[in-house]
Amino acid sequence: MKNQKIVEGEYHMKRVVLLFFTFLLLIAWSGCASLNKKSAVPKNITQTKQVVKKEKIEKEKKSEFTSTPITSKKQKKKPFILLKHSPLEKKKVKKQIKPEVYPGITGKKEGKKRVELNFDNADIKEVIETFANLLNFSYILDPNVAGKVSLHTKGEVEDKDLFPIFTTLMRINGFSVEKEGSIYHIMPLKVALKGPSPVTFGKKPPIRPTDPYMVQIIPLKYIAPDQVKRVIIPYLSKGGKIADVPGANSLIISDYASNLKKLISIIDLLDVNIFSKVHMRLYSIQHIDVVEVAKKLEEIFGPFNPPQRGRGFSGIYFIPIEYSNSLLMLTTFPEMIPSIEKWIKAIDTAVGEGTVEVHVYYVQNGKAEDIVKVLKEIFVDLKGAKAKEKLPTVKRYLHPSKPLTPTSPTKSKSTPPTKKSTISKTTSTKKAKSLTGKLESPVTIVADPVTNAILVRSTRRDFKTILKTIKKLDIYPKQVLIEVMLAEITLDDETKMGLEWSTFTDRFKNMTYTIGMGGTASSMDETTGMLTSPITSGLRYAIAEAGKLAAAIHASAAKGNVNVISSPHILASDNKEAKITVSIEQPTLTNTYTSTQEGASTGVIEGTIEYRDTGIILTVTPHINEKGLVTLDLSIEDSKVSYTTLGNLQNVPAFKKKKASTTLSVLNGQTLVIGGLIEDSKEKSRSGVPFLNSIPLLGFLFGYWSDTITKKELVLMLTPHVISNMETSRNITNEFLRKLRKIQDEFKRHEKEIKKPGLNRLKELFK
Repeated sequence: MKNQKIVEGEYHMKRVVLLFFTFLLLIAWSGCASLNKKSAVPKNITQTKQVVKKEKIEKEKKSEFTSTPITSKKQKKKPFILLKHSPLEKKKVKKQIKPEVYPGITGKKEGKKRVELNFDNADIKEVIETFANLLNFSYILDPNVAGKVSLHTKGEVEDKDLFPIFTTLMRINGFSVEKEGSIYHIMPLKVALKGPSPVTFGKKPPIRPTDPYMVQIIPLKYIAPDQVKRVIIPYLSKGGKIADVPGANSLIISDYASNLKKLISIIDLLDVNIFSKVHMRLYSIQHIDVVEVAKKLEEIFGPFNPPQRGRGFSGIYFIPIEYSNSLLMLTTFPEMIPSIEKWIKAIDTAVGEGTVEVHVYYVQNGKAEDIVKVLKEIFVDLKGAKAKEKLPTVKRYLHPSKPLTPTSPTKSKSTPPTKKSTISKTTSTKKAKSLTGKLESPVTIVADPVTNAILVRSTRRDFKTILKTIKKLDIYPKQVLIEVMLAEITLDDETKMGLEWSTFTDRFKNMTYTIGMGGTASSMDETTGMLTSPITSGLRYAIAEAGKLAAAIHASAAKGNVNVISSPHILASDNKEAKITVSIEQPTLTNTYTSTQEGASTGVIEGTIEYRDTGIILTVTPHINEKGLVTLDLSIEDSKVSYTTLGNLQNVPAFKKKKASTTLSVLNGQTLVIGGLIEDSKEKSRSGVPFLNSIPLLGFLFGYWSDTITKKELVLMLTPHVISNMETSRNITNEFLRKLRKIQDEFKRHEKEIKKPGLNRLKELFK
């Protein structure tokens, strides 16, 4: 300010001294002053010093900014001024430059100007004003734009680089420069993010230096968006955002236009087809198992594969395709393919081709004899199996382990097969191929019951086919645990309907009721749970929930209406017959004859005694499907013995037998109830006044005879529990043991209750 006052004083003194100058010189001086005012430049910009001191002092007087001296290297008298062109020059410039221009780009190369920028902790508003004067653009400044900035250029920069430097300077200080029409809006980045931003699509957007904050939608082809997102996040600008769209396999990136170029270039490096440089070959293996070939090749080439990281694929890999005995090779080294093919040919040699070997497979779940029966029906041709073969070697197989390495085959000294045997062998091969489509020679299959093993004499290739069938047959056998309950219901006025009496109806509201093996059907009222009409005689069955039914039976037994005769459990295999017998062996006399002895007045009856089961005999054959439906081939028999007179023979046993057979289906865990086996018994008894009712002839006056008729219905309940694996078997076993422990605890409790009164009585006696 002091210097400015001195200069102004000198200026006034000169005006007094030079009053005698003419009006023309005054006008010339005024024009020079206006020229200096127009050519005023911002502070802190340095040019070469080749202007006289007087011109510099006059320029400082009229300048709007206090700045360091400015000189020009190329012009001695004129300061730095942006080039302006005549209309003809403008047309030439339009042809030379691109349509999209930004401040600071000039049309002629020879018109380039160079400046040096030096801002040291300057006010950002003054810096913006300086760039606006240099680049000749108008701007709107947000009220929140404030702060200090520093910028130093090493050497001079061209005018075309000024605007990129300006936008970069604003961006690193947290401000955004957005063009709205012909005016630039300078605002904080937070404000710019909330405002509208241009949205473009694709990996090659038309990004221009004048573009501000942008939203770019980038489609991906070969990589997932979340994988790219993890890589890109560290490279986002301050305030930049990225979001993935999994459904569209795309990314949405919000960032500065200048930074988007870098991000897109990174994405291009990641989103590539990993198989574009992978070479594939498929080889058919003729003589050896493809799995063995793949392992051998992995041992040879595996150590040379580089470590895999991320999505990259590099190296040599072998994938065996067992069903076609083919090998798929993948490699990124095409020059190695000839060497790989040589190794495959060397490994896939005809060693053991046509040699018959003995293979041993140890059955794990079923019976070897049962599996062999099935295999013989499929693979074995008895006529062709008689053809002579070379002496076999033995291979052992224990599922699921792999076969041991076979010993070298020994040469057979047997005579060559005759023409007849050759024809037989060929016929066998054709027949085997017609059955399986793969067998090449006759096979022999034998079961060893001692070790539960299957012995197969065949070639190595044929055994692979047979082994697949064996493994499908050697599975865990399906079993079913059948819970049986036999109960006897006494029929009286309250229980005249037997199984359908009122005690059960409230528990059987949701049961499925079916009539079978005689009798007529009856419906059940859903609201009351009572049958709408009585059920006639005949064997009946129903399906209900096991827990509710058992509770109903035990509740009725507590009242004395039901007698639970037996409750056995039996485990049956699929398609195997299971039998439950609750009976006594009744001796019967058969083949009787009378023999007379010397001196005896009567003959002696002799014969053969046989024992026959009488009681409840239940035979069940379960059939289990994959969905847990159990079909039961059921046969039930109830028999009792009575005695009668046959001719001269007294007390001849006669058997009363009731038997029914049927096939029923029930789901796993449901209870099947069978009823309708009703027995009538008559009992005649005499009652009266003791002693007096025994007086002959007069006893009837003091007594009476009564006939009692009793009807009892036998109810059978079956509950199947399917066991399809070891875990289910273990759970059922644990549940059964829990019930046994519970029964054991119940017995101990009863023993204590029985002993306590006896001990108390003994204590009283010894007092």
